[in-house]
Amino acid sequence: MSVNSAVAQSSSAIPLSLGVAGLGGLGVVGLTRLIATTLQRRYPRVVSTETRGIAQRRAPVRATLRAGHRVRSPLLGGAPLDLMLVLESGEALRWRQDIGPGTRCVVSDLVIRPSGQAEQAPLVSPDEVARVLREAGAEVTELRMADWLAEHGHPAHASATVAFGAFVRRLGFGRADCLALLDSQVPAASRAMNHAAFEHGYAAIDGAALPAFCRARPAEAPDFAHLAAA
Repeated sequence: MSVNSAVAQSSSAIPLSLGVAGLGGLGVVGLTRLIATTLQRRYPRVVSTETRGIAQRRAPVRATLRAGHRVRSPLLGGAPLDLMLVLESGEALRWRQDIGPGTRCVVSDLVIRPSGQAEQAPLVSPDEVARVLREAGAEVTELRMADWLAEHGHPAHASATVAFGAFVRRLGFGRADCLALLDSQVPAASRAMNHAAFEHGYAAIDGAALPAFCRARPAEAPDFAHLAAA
């Protein structure tokens, strides 16, 4: 049995909660779809919910996913997320209440002013965001992509594909299978760009981080298993 197979079998019995946060135009919805499809290869059930701002571009967008054998609701029940992917660094602070001890955060260094925020208002730096999250007990991986995107002339929404590559490596899914899934979801003309973005995110995650990290949920955060019989 391969290491990844053993990881999949041991972790699939424990529900996984995952959040994706960003701004309109960064590809949060598409990333959530890719993640949900990928999770279905390991977990029998995957449920998700999305929260969007009134404006489409540069408005806060957030998705929550839960995966497991008997999950019926994406609600967290008061427990912190297992994993949080953040496409714009400041958005991590907006969802701070769902991040706590044991949460693994993969945070982009993109800094974009959200719609509705005054131009004179200061923006929080990625380093400050990482500091706040670590003080909350989270494990933070800073995903350096701002300079990389600018250097290669890639649009900001490629950040979603960078984050997908990081997600795949972080949870130990098969790289080739996930690239094939990505190809099925993006136009042929942008496949080269998306492959490069995926590889950038994949390479950013330390290979030593592959073992399963999902933790048993505390008693005050029920798994809604009682709904399975409904």
